[in-house]
This record gives sequence, C-alpha cells and structure tokens, in this order.
Amino acid sequence: MSVLSCLVVLFVLTLHSSFTFQGRNMQETEKIEELGFEDMMEACSSASNENTDIVTYNDTMIVAHNIFPRLESKEGPLLLRPTRTKFAILFLCTKGSTTVRCNSHECRIQANSLFVCKPGSVLQFLNGHLDQVSVVCSQDKPEGALTIPLQKLLPHYTELEALTVLRLGAHDSRRINTMMGFLVEAIKADTSLLFYHEAVKAQASALVFCFLNIFCSGLNLKNSAQHTAHYRQQDYVRQFMSLLSLHFREQRRVTFYSDQMHITPKYLGSIITRQTGRTISDWIDHFVVAEAKVLLGSSSLTIQEITYKLNFPNQSFFCKYFKSHTGMTPSGFRSHHE
Repeated sequence: MSVLSCLVVLFVLTLHSSFTFQGRNMQETEKIEELGFEDMMEACSSASNENTDIVTYNDTMIVAHNIFPRLESKEGPLLLRPTRTKFAILFLCTKGSTTVRCNSHECRIQANSLFVCKPGSVLQFLNGHLDQVSVVCSQDKPEGALTIPLQKLLPHYTELEALTVLRLGAHDSRRINTMMGFLVEAIKADTSLLFYHEAVKAQASALVFCFLNIFCSGLNLKNSAQHTAHYRQQDYVRQFMSLLSLHFREQRRVTFYSDQMHITPKYLGSIITRQTGRTISDWIDHFVVAEAKVLLGSSSLTIQEITYKLNFPNQSFFCKYFKSHTGMTPSGFRSHHE
C-alpha cells in the first residue's frame, strides 16, 4: 500500500463530458468490495463504445477516454460503494468538485486538485459534480512503465504516506494534464517502433517526476547529497514497508519482520526510526488502526469479526488497543461515523 507504488503511473483517463456522482453514505453499505486491476481493465473494455479510446500497455497500463462515469461491473457502477482498490489512483480534477471518502477520511476534490489513493485503500465517491477530470491508476509490476529512485523518496515517506489531496496552481494543473496527454499519445504510437517502450516509459516518468517536484516544492525539499546517501538502509525501509503492507493484519511482532529480512530487530528498528521518524511499532500500529477504522466505518462486520480479522486474541483486547490509539472505543467510533 506504499505511496511509492501509487506513484507508478498506469491508467490515464481524461473526461470532457459533465457528470454527477450520486454516491451513498458509506455506512449504508453491507461490505467492502474488492477491485483488482484486471477487474478494472475488464470494466473499461465492457464500457467502451464509438466515443471511447482504450489503450493498454504491458497489462499494467490502461488509457481510456470518456469512460469513468459509465464504469460498471456485473454488480453495478464502480466506486459508488466502498471499494478496496488493489492498485493506486492519481486523480486530477480540472473542473467541478466532488466529495470522496478514502479509508476513514472524507476529502473534497475540486478544480486544480490532485487526489492520491494508495493501493489497498477503501475508496468511495459520495457526491458532487465533475466537468473535467484526468485519472491515473497504477499497479506496480517489474514490466511497468517506470522506475522511481526510492533512495530520494524514502526520507520523506511519512509526508508521502499521509498525502491524500494536493492543491495545485492553475499552471501546474495544466502542466500535469498536458503531460498526461503526451503519455496517451506515446502509448497509442506504433508498437513496432524501435524505441516505443522507452518513449512510453520516458513520458510516464516525466509525469510522475513532475508531480513529485510539485509535492517536494511544497515541503521546500531540494536536491542534496544526504537524500542519496545510505542506499542499503533505504532498501531495508522499502523491504519493511512491503512486508508490513502484506502481513500487518496477522503479524505485529517486530521479530517477524526482522527475521524475514535476516537482520536483528535492534538494527532494523534503528534504520526505520532514522529514515522515517517513526519506530517499527508506530508503523505497525498505524497500519492496524487505519484498517480497523476502515472496517468499522465501511462494513457490516461485527466488532467480534473485526477482532478476528485483525488477529487479536479477543474482543476486549482489541477494544482496549483501539481506544489507546484513538481515544474512542470501536463502538463509539462506529456510532460517530454513522
């Protein structure tokens, strides 16, 4: 669920017709749906008509026009119900506005704003009216369109991980939208061209690095030697975050992660704290509490069922754990978000 994965761009959708989201309140839903990248590809294909233009790249990239408001699965419209996406979404709004719930947080997307939804997030469009948007979805595969220099990003993982909506200036918004268009044209080019794949990857990289530069300029981050140092330690951070996103529901022991990485718990702890500003336990608790909030706020699972799903020994233990980190009981949190 790393933001770093989210920034690997795969699906570009540019919409120029006006449409309205008529979403339901998340608490009305019965369960969290799952949406994989292959499901999204199938939904895009089934929604195509003479006015749509769908292009794929290495089964890791979809480019589609005028398809998002009609995107449906067999069960009905996608993303109007709470849906856990197995890929990342980068959503640029150029006209209009809408309210989106990502995990347990509601945010307003309006003109010249960029919405980031990380892999594994639970997403639901609630309401609003959009006139023009560009959407990028991404799944992280070796054959994907680009490689990101993780060593520069990891020192700022905390800020990236917390990012949901980034407000852009009109100039930056136009620049990103234009670069999305360049990426579309690169993918649509003749695949027999000698440097076809290199051109696609270059355009995808340019788009992502443009976004990252805008993000980093907001934090007043500059290029310096300290951001490129300690490659080995930063690789450990990447490994830890990857393992944590896979196993946090059933494993909260620090030794599990250090054993998987073949280093001592003390050494791993010192690396994670130095590189991210948080301890390993902090990161584990962060993932577990965030998932608990999602399950409490967007599913009909009982607290007992959530207790077992997150591998707590009993409901009492889970309730004490949740309250110690949020100041609210699970039932209180659920009632507050109804």
